[in-house]
Amino acid sequence: MSDFNDAIPVVLRHEGGFENSPNDPGGATDFGISLRWLQAKGLLAELEAEDKTQNEVMAIRSMTKEQAMGYYKAYFWDPPKYQNLNAQSIGTKVFDSAVNMGASRAHKLLQGILGLPQDGILGPKTFAEANAISPSVLVVKYQTAQAQFYRDLVAKNPKLDVFLAGWLNRAFDRN
Repeated sequence: MSDFNDAIPVVLRHEGGFENSPNDPGGATDFGISLRWLQAKGLLAELEAEDKTQNEVMAIRSMTKEQAMGYYKAYFWDPPKYQNLNAQSIGTKVFDSAVNMGASRAHKLLQGILGLPQDGILGPKTFAEANAISPSVLVVKYQTAQAQFYRDLVAKNPKLDVFLAGWLNRAFDRN
């Protein structure tokens, strides 16, 4: 059974601290939590109220690691039930990918590797198939698919090339 507390350090290491790159479509981010995501979830006002500047970029910058971890648990880990992935390495890999590329894409990668219909929703069949495969074999297949996703993304949108090396490091990180 995968555990959030074992997975979150990997996500935080990959996401790093505050960034405000003009090439990042998510806008300002801290601990990987983006301005665009906070706005979409209706959570930005909460951060702005705590920050008291009413400046969205400053509100992102003042977010604490604990707040980011709370968002990750409530919005990224719990809904797809990653704890149903028996191997911690798989739970961490899919969770980390979901944070970076979106849950649906991360889940479709897993389902494609498993030869299942790619609906982007983790259900009993996906969990059963993922848990039936050697975790080390599944991680390598996932890494390859993840890296190809990033390469394809950059081919479609060359301005994202500045992120490719980091994305590939993330894809091939064994946690």
